[in-house]
Amino acid sequence: MEPKKEKKIKHLATYLAIGLVAAGVGGYIIYDIFYSTPETGVVTRDDAAASGLGKPLTFKIDDEVFSDARLYELAKEPFEGFNEQHQGIALNTRDPLAPTLESVTSTGAGRQLIVKWQLPAHINFSSVRLYRSEAKGKLGMLVYEEAISGMDSGRVMNYIDSDVVNEVQYYYLIRSVAVDEATGTEYESENGDQLFGIPADTIAPDSPLNVSVGSTGDGEITVSWINPYNTDFWFVRVYRSTVEGALGSVVYPRNENDIAEQAESYVDSVDPNTAYYYTVTSVDTSLNESSTDVLAAPYRINPFIPLP
Repeated sequence: MEPKKEKKIKHLATYLAIGLVAAGVGGYIIYDIFYSTPETGVVTRDDAAASGLGKPLTFKIDDEVFSDARLYELAKEPFEGFNEQHQGIALNTRDPLAPTLESVTSTGAGRQLIVKWQLPAHINFSSVRLYRSEAKGKLGMLVYEEAISGMDSGRVMNYIDSDVVNEVQYYYLIRSVAVDEATGTEYESENGDQLFGIPADTIAPDSPLNVSVGSTGDGEITVSWINPYNTDFWFVRVYRSTVEGALGSVVYPRNENDIAEQAESYVDSVDPNTAYYYTVTSVDTSLNESSTDVLAAPYRINPFIPLP
């Protein structure tokens, strides 16, 4: 082979090798930019900013997070939350605040009503007054008054009115009273809501004590007892039945004229040689009656003891 031809072939081989190397380097750079995955390990904020490749940041523990400009943008307008409101009121003793009348209820014991009210949150008065009337819309008579201090604000108060009659409707008003210390002049609040109540006796008296039944012969049976100690007790009522466990019918008193005051016995005329069953109850002045429930014999006080 001629020397010139051999030399030309060597140059071509050299250029080809250089081209292959350049192509490999260029391909690696392109792959590294567009296709390669991020390297593992710690990348500082400065490295990430310098590379410009948008790789995820992994901060060191001692980095100041809010020194990062991007995070600072999030903190520029923080949530301000809610502000509190503070109440203020200009109190005037010449215009005292009125309590709130809440309820008027019967105790159920008769001749009593419970009146309940609540003081306002701010106190600019020295006492409260409770008025009662038997007519709606009228102030009526003063039935109760109590001194009040500033520490009583919001306090719930009540009064038991015992100067009332059963089944009568009573109306109540509650007012506050302020006193001008310089002149001694009293100022009462305006009227609030007027409420009414009706006292009633709905509580039954206790049952008679020590009830006993005995035969006196000649077709008579004596029923005796001890009257209960209720203050409103009126009389005892006696029921008779020929069937055990049944209440039967009333044999005493048959009417109001038959009532003997404070009687503690009753003689019943019956047929001889017949079993009768008696139930004794007590009745108060409001005609409430003690229990009429009848317990059929035999009765086991202790359920673990067998019946005979």
